[in-house]
Amino acid sequence: MSKQISVEESDKYYIPAVNEIHIGLECEIDNSKINKDFGWEQYIVGEGYENVTINRAIFECYNGGIRIKYLDQEDIKSLGFIFIKDTGNKKLYQKDNINLIHYTENKIGISLRDPSKNEVFSRVNIDPYLVNYIAIKNKAGLEFILKSLNII
Repeated sequence: MSKQISVEESDKYYIPAVNEIHIGLECEIDNSKINKDFGWEQYIVGEGYENVTINRAIFECYNGGIRIKYLDQEDIKSLGFIFIKDTGNKKLYQKDNINLIHYTENKIGISLRDPSKNEVFSRVNIDPYLVNYIAIKNKAGLEFILKSLNII
């Protein structure tokens, strides 16, 4: 029996595809199947026994008992970014000399705030951190991009 996400939760959570399950994924698992008094519980795939926890997450994924929170302001701030302003359809954050723009349609843009401070940009006039309109659904996706760019 597949558990559906309610309308009000659909703006905050989504049911992942199996290929999104990985060690370190922050998600919630529905424990109401085990005990009616339990509901959604915070869960990190791979804490403890990696094979057991990843297999459980995949099992829950097939049964609709897992959900992931969409990327939000709390997630971005937890990665060291400071909220600057909200323009309605996007929010601007900064960390060191990096701008991060979070668009309402779960897309982000990353750029240097002051390109003159970057030697690569100065030499070849290319911003090595320029990432525009990349779809990122959750905190794990943003962490992956930021690590790839050596920002975190």
